[in-house]
Amino acid sequence: MFFPFYKFLLVVSLLFTSIINAYTNKNSDSLLNNSYKELTDKYYKYEYLKEGLVYIKAYLEKAKLENNTKSILKGYHFYADFYDTNYKQATVYIDSAIVIAEKTNFKNKFYPAALYGKKAYIERIEGNFTVALDLYLKELKLFKKSNNNYNINFTKYNIGLLKRDYGDFEGAKTIFKNHLKFIKKTKCKTHNKVHLSTCLGLTYELSRTYRLNNEIDSASIINSEGLKIATNNKAEYYLVFNDGILDFYKGEYHSCINKISSTLSKLENVSDRDNYDIYNLIDAYLFLGKSYEALSKNKKAFQFYKKTDSLTVASNYLVPETKEVYSKLINHYKIINDSKNQLISVNKLLQIDSILDRNYKYINNKLEYDYDRPNLIKEKELLIRSLQNNNSDQSKTNWILISCLLMSLMGFSLVYYKKIINTKRFEYKLKNNNTKSENKIEKIITKPIVSEEVSVKVLSALQNFENKKTYLKPNLNLNKVAKTLNTNSKYLSIVINQTYNKSVVQYINDLRIEYVILKLKEDQKFRKYTIKAIAIEIGFNTDQAFSKAFHKKTGVYPSYFIKELNN
Repeated sequence: MFFPFYKFLLVVSLLFTSIINAYTNKNSDSLLNNSYKELTDKYYKYEYLKEGLVYIKAYLEKAKLENNTKSILKGYHFYADFYDTNYKQATVYIDSAIVIAEKTNFKNKFYPAALYGKKAYIERIEGNFTVALDLYLKELKLFKKSNNNYNINFTKYNIGLLKRDYGDFEGAKTIFKNHLKFIKKTKCKTHNKVHLSTCLGLTYELSRTYRLNNEIDSASIINSEGLKIATNNKAEYYLVFNDGILDFYKGEYHSCINKISSTLSKLENVSDRDNYDIYNLIDAYLFLGKSYEALSKNKKAFQFYKKTDSLTVASNYLVPETKEVYSKLINHYKIINDSKNQLISVNKLLQIDSILDRNYKYINNKLEYDYDRPNLIKEKELLIRSLQNNNSDQSKTNWILISCLLMSLMGFSLVYYKKIINTKRFEYKLKNNNTKSENKIEKIITKPIVSEEVSVKVLSALQNFENKKTYLKPNLNLNKVAKTLNTNSKYLSIVINQTYNKSVVQYINDLRIEYVILKLKEDQKFRKYTIKAIAIEIGFNTDQAFSKAFHKKTGVYPSYFIKELNN
């Protein structure tokens, strides 16, 4: 009787598996004699590769056998790092580490803070931004207790990414600038490729933040500075990619396509764990689509918009830029009379808009109370302490200063008197049908930059601009307003700055906010609009930009303002 062939194959397969497992276990057992440092070094030679798993396994086994809590936490941290693109697996390992840290109450300069930071990263990549923010704030609090300056700055950098993604560009810029300054001061040397890559990565993120805030000239300058020292560095392609996007804003669509396309293979390389970021790939597909559309190559544009859609659905990574893609897809399906796909895209946009709006409110309120306010309080305490120290030292030298002050007082008085004689004052009253308080804005000018005749003409045109409510039109900027008023953009900027002490953008935004406050007070139906609908109604392109401008002007968000009016 012959032995069935399939049973023979099964036996061979089982024997082979047993041999492999025995070899692996034997190999793992032999590795237990290695030190933790030796195992760590061997793992990093194969970081993110399957060959490295045996060293992680040995590291954790060794730690458990020796009941070494610190190394147990590090072993689970290694596993979470290795699997951080697999949300479920990474979460199991990092949660295990956090539970052990909390049960044993283990604390050192790195743990458990770094565990919360790793979990925050895993949640952010999955698109769970509100959860990620809570974890980053927890990480920051713990690192501050241990005075771990490098990791404090790195955690702030991650918070900066969330700030930028949800519209707080000024806050993000401050964080990135401070982190870049810290890195340059402590580590970044042009001869060290690793540290240079860190600096170039930060330079890219800073330039991208300026770009997202429509400060294209500043973004270009920062990006160009990075490109000068980025030759042959692995971070160079980030800056080339960003340079391509900046070309789009200059109307250089072919150049935009060429530069982004040259970096696309690296941007799409998921296995490059250190450099792969979903939001960069979203940007790449979006601006390739927009460039092809600008060149009237709509079929090609549609392909990239669909790629962005697929990436967004697969990753659940939702940022404000993704909304533009669905607006493009809706318009495309409308043109070709594809009602089914048009409806699908509309539903996706509504869902994304709802999630972004909810995340926006949570993240900005959370940042304001748990990050921005504590920083301001700390700054206030430092200033008070500094003043107290200065006052103590000052008392010793007051008699010298008084003598000097008396001698200079007469000369200063003469200069000041002459300055007062030669000044002009501009006043502006904000009136809103008796609902606004009068607010006089004065600007002292020591030397007129534009003639009186030009100034009067521009102010007259601005009054007409306000009366006709032209400021409610979308996409207004300095050049467009100057063209509308039939004046020079430079003169317009100077007159607005001197008269209202504001930039043109701030001037327009304030007019819009003053208008919407009155309309919300008087029109109950208007209060029922969504925040996005109100934003579009008064000229803002996004609900985030509107909410930010409203908060800057009033100190509260529009949703809260409407809620109070309804009460």
